[in-house]
Amino acid sequence: MAQPGKLDWDSPELDGGKKDQTETKKIPFLNMKGNNKTWRVRVAGSPVMYYCHWTTDKQGNKTKVNCTMDETCPVPEERTKGPCKGLGAQRRFYLPVVDRADGTVKVIDAGIQIIDQIKKLHKDEDWGHPSKYDIKVSKGPQGANPLYTVLPTKLEELDDDSKQLIADSENPEHENYIPLEERAKPQTAEGIKRILGLEEETKSSTVTTDDDDEFDVSWDED
Repeated sequence: MAQPGKLDWDSPELDGGKKDQTETKKIPFLNMKGNNKTWRVRVAGSPVMYYCHWTTDKQGNKTKVNCTMDETCPVPEERTKGPCKGLGAQRRFYLPVVDRADGTVKVIDAGIQIIDQIKKLHKDEDWGHPSKYDIKVSKGPQGANPLYTVLPTKLEELDDDSKQLIADSENPEHENYIPLEERAKPQTAEGIKRILGLEEETKSSTVTTDDDDEFDVSWDED
């Protein structure tokens, strides 16, 4: 299994030293809920790959956690009803973009369906790197296949204000920094157990990590 983190658009990981996830800053996700909608954005950086589980906590609430990516992962797999053990996570991508609706930098929590279409544009000699043009991401009706389609718009240079916003989002010293690589890191088994309410079922319930309790993402599958 490939390691999570930022990827170049030419990386084969777009086809088809573990640390705790301690970042707690709220990520400005682009809300892509609902169907038959279109969002126009400009890709603002490289995709950041991570592995996660959509599961439920002890109270039955939907919860998203990053896989530990090893045999300690306690998330129950729906198929086997046993622990994931680092084998059952879904690959996802955080993609920073400029939201043309309000001009701010946001993050798309994307599946391979969206990423694969952007990579095809990247390889197309008429379009090239996705930072050179806006794209329209459309979401079709429920059950559509593909659910998401990506279309490019005309080639045009980014304005200076947008360039500055992107630079700020990549600067760890700026208040608008978006720490995607921190968010993509594997979580510890102890942190996952705490989030899911499983810690009391184990002999060791001491937690020393500061993993996120809340994940502001879309639950839509792609």
